[in-house]
Formats: sequence, C-alpha cells, structure tokens
Amino acid sequence: MYIIVAGLGMLGMRVIKELSEGRHDVIGVDIDKKVCEKAGARTGAIIVNGDATNLDTLHEANINRADICIGLIGRDSANLAFTSLASAFNVPKILVRMNDPSYKEAYLQTGAEKALNTADIYMDSLVMDIERPSFKEVTELGNGEASVVLIEVPDDSPVLDQSIAEIIMLEDFPANCIFAGVFREEEFIVPRGNQEIRAKDRVFLTGDSESLEKAAKCMGVEPS
Repeated sequence: MYIIVAGLGMLGMRVIKELSEGRHDVIGVDIDKKVCEKAGARTGAIIVNGDATNLDTLHEANINRADICIGLIGRDSANLAFTSLASAFNVPKILVRMNDPSYKEAYLQTGAEKALNTADIYMDSLVMDIERPSFKEVTELGNGEASVVLIEVPDDSPVLDQSIAEIIMLEDFPANCIFAGVFREEEFIVPRGNQEIRAKDRVFLTGDSESLEKAAKCMGVEPS
C-alpha cells in the first residue's frame, strides 16, 4: 500500500519505521527540515520536507496515489486541514491522532475513518489497523523477562465462544500467561472469567515468550 504519514515526531517516526518494514511504500511529511533528515536516516522511508496542509507538498508526496493517510501533526487544527485535503483527494482510509477530544466529530465529518486518542495509540492501534498482524509484541515488561502481545482471534479459532475461565483451564494453555484485555471493534473490555472470546477479538496477553507462543497456538494463532 501507498501510505502518507504527516507529522514525524516520536510517534510518526515509529509508525513510518514499522510500516516500512511491512513492505509498504511509506512517505513521511514534516515541516521541520532537521526532523526530516533524522527520519530519513533512521527509517529509510521517503521523506518530504514541507507543510502537510499545503497542496504543493501533498502533490510532491503523490497524494493521488495514497491508499492511506495518517495525520500525526501536533495541532488538531493542522490535522483537521490535512484530513480535509486527503478526503478531497478521495484517499480511501484516513486515520488521525486526536489531541483534543472535542475535535472528534469534526474529524469524522471531514472524512477521517478513525480519530485516535493517546491511549489508543499507545495500544498500537494505528499500525494494527493497517497491518492487522495476528501476533504482535506490544511492549516488554521489566528487564525483558515478560512481554505484552496482541493477537487477533481468527474465524476458525478452537476457542471461539468459550469463556476466559474455560480457556485458561485448557490443557494446552500455559499457566504463566494472563489475559490483560480485549478489544472488540471500538470497545475495550476488561477481561473477566465469564467473558467469551469471539472471532476478530484483539486480545492482550502477558507472560514470558514461550508461554505467549503456546497461548497463541492454543487460540489458533501461529506466532510470526
């Protein structure tokens, strides 16, 4: 896919790096020349130095080719302008970071598919919405002895419609693995024993690497 990321702060840098590794054509855009030089050196992505709310800059980034535009500019007003321009170019998917929740309705009306807040982004929603990997490490805990991973439950998972309490009692499910949360569509669900697991749920698991891989396989997901 051809993806344009506007705003190359810490989050933008991380996003273009991950998406570039996913074999996408990724174009980063930032108004700060030094930031652009750093992003190009660190990520290998194509970088355009310019204002993402300016038509000339967007033409240079070949927005007419874009499958996805991601707005990560620090100001909501600029992100909103970028969203509006991307929508005018009929970009199929537009994702934005929302700094002020009061802008959410404006983003959606302007053409954004999702306006993500800081908590959503911490959970890697931006990359997950594009890559949709079935097994992804989110973060390490402590000194690396444990991790949090996010898995997407497949349609043919052997644990569909089983409760968490039933799943953790399965012979193949490791004792050292904990359910930390469940995303179902737009809703975050605190995991409880009676909570059933459904197809396409995105489940957070915590444990050591060996236990996490065993848990993923038990749920029908092959770790990459």
